[in-house]
Amino acid sequence: MFMLATNLPTTAYNLACNYGSNLGSPTASLNAFGWIQINLLVIIAGFMIAALVYMLSGFFPVSMREKLRGVVKYEYFQMTLGIVILLALIAFSSTTCRIGQALAIGAQPVGHILYSDPMQWSQSYLSNLLFVKGFSLFSNIYAESQLIVFDANIMDTAGEIVSSLLVNPFFGTNLNPGLLAVYFAFSSTLTSTFVLLMVVAFGVIFVIYMFLPIIQAMALTVVVPLTLILRSVPFAGPRLRESADSIMGLAIGFYFILPLVLILNQYIITWLYTPCIIQTSLNGLASTHPQFLLCNPYYEFTGSYKLINIPVDSFFTSSPSTLASGVQGVGVAGLVNGVVPSFFGGAITGAGGAGPFIQKIFGSLFGLPQVIIAYSQEVSQYLFEGIVLIGIDMAITIGFAQGLSKGFGSVSRIIGTGPFWGNI
Repeated sequence: MFMLATNLPTTAYNLACNYGSNLGSPTASLNAFGWIQINLLVIIAGFMIAALVYMLSGFFPVSMREKLRGVVKYEYFQMTLGIVILLALIAFSSTTCRIGQALAIGAQPVGHILYSDPMQWSQSYLSNLLFVKGFSLFSNIYAESQLIVFDANIMDTAGEIVSSLLVNPFFGTNLNPGLLAVYFAFSSTLTSTFVLLMVVAFGVIFVIYMFLPIIQAMALTVVVPLTLILRSVPFAGPRLRESADSIMGLAIGFYFILPLVLILNQYIITWLYTPCIIQTSLNGLASTHPQFLLCNPYYEFTGSYKLINIPVDSFFTSSPSTLASGVQGVGVAGLVNGVVPSFFGGAITGAGGAGPFIQKIFGSLFGLPQVIIAYSQEVSQYLFEGIVLIGIDMAITIGFAQGLSKGFGSVSRIIGTGPFWGNI
């Protein structure tokens, strides 16, 4: 069951989570390379430059003096806002980690991974979705499509034999039941439609999965410090601070918000496919395992979660062995323990003969619609996690970044004085 991390190795994001308790640590991720001190020095230098300009403005005519002093007040406000942003980042880093911890408690465990921080948990969630559920579903779809192709060829050969032995001598015509086209149509649905949709979802998840380490490495160590320095430069060009605010909003959004909404995805999936009846059977477990308090009262409309544990198909896990060829010292490679029996049954091994085997193959034709329905449910759940939820995650993250950037601009416009070069 799910457990909170107690003595886990410290990660870069985890250092940022605990930054509030070790403000003096120069190695903390949130303060890597001492960029907070560097930004404070830039802000202090900005105050000094603004004060010097305010003092020199007394030597200018009245109209120019008032413009300069208005711009200096504007720069004072921007320097103060820079300090507020630094303090907010320290508080926000700890808050997001606590929120991620609360969401992870309610979500299903990701394998045997213990929670450390939102970035680590979201990477584990995407890794499980890609390399466990995704690969397993791929293997099952491919193996099922190959089984259908084998059955199609067997039935087509059997039809030709029946046509040549029975139909032609008596009726003088060929029997063409068209079974081959039917089987191939179902096989094509699996390989062309389902696999193609999964490739799109897999690609989206993989891009986010590869993007997360880059965000963790650069967002708070390179992007945010540089943008804070740019917006703290006094008397800069009219668009420099606006551009810095936009880039900083994106960096903060992708570093703090994206991991949280990825954990929220798993929280949603857990709620969506957890029936409330589980609480009556677990009794006291809900108090010791808070994730069992999370349940969907409308579970009958969603059904079960098909992606919980999809095993890799035996087609990819069987060990090759040797079939006796009848010639001393010569062996024929085969997969008698797994693949061959699953495809050809008793016709190959001799158990039951070809009659029951042909009957089983012919009967599989009527089960093909159910096969398509079963895989469509699994694929649709994978697409829901890989495209719909992640699409919502990106919309939330980018929306937060835009709102943060516009918020910085709105706060700056409260003073009512534009940049230095626009007022001279």
